[in-house]
Amino acid sequence: MGLIKKIYKMNSFFFQIILACLAIAILVLYLKPAFADIGKIQDAISQYKEEQQKVNEVNVKLTGLVNRANTISAEDQTRLLTYMPDKVDTISITRDIFNISVQAGVYIADVDYKDSENKDTDLSEVTSDSTSEPVTHKFAVGLSGGYAEIKEFLSLIEQSNYPLEVHSLEVTGSAEGVLTAKMDIVTYSHM
Repeated sequence: MGLIKKIYKMNSFFFQIILACLAIAILVLYLKPAFADIGKIQDAISQYKEEQQKVNEVNVKLTGLVNRANTISAEDQTRLLTYMPDKVDTISITRDIFNISVQAGVYIADVDYKDSENKDTDLSEVTSDSTSEPVTHKFAVGLSGGYAEIKEFLSLIEQSNYPLEVHSLEVTGSAEGVLTAKMDIVTYSHM
């Protein structure tokens, strides 16, 4: 009987060691990867909540801007689109420059449209904190006439329906009293 008790005690000790090793193996092989997966899922949930918060902030700002835009009267919206259109019709502006020259009594030698200076602006680069700059459109104008007529032309340009600005002006005179003016006229659009 003594021998059986000794074998039983030895088997019990080895059995306990085997069970402890098995428990450690289960922890290492099953639970550790499960905890790693849980950690990844928690990180993804955290990132999702952050992105959702950013989207909510943009939506709140957009709602505020839409509400602000809705408070603008239809008449003011029409005037704004006339004054600062989404796109510039270069033919209409060229025609208006010719009409202004006729009204002022000056002779237009040429009107050349130069490509928009910042037409390659990527709209995806515009952030919520920045304001997008308007696109500038430049017209090179050459004209001739008397001093009073050129002065009237510049006055009428200033009073036009567009934000026409004279960015450069070079005036030369002749012996007959006729002035020749070369100028760059710039206007703007949203896109």
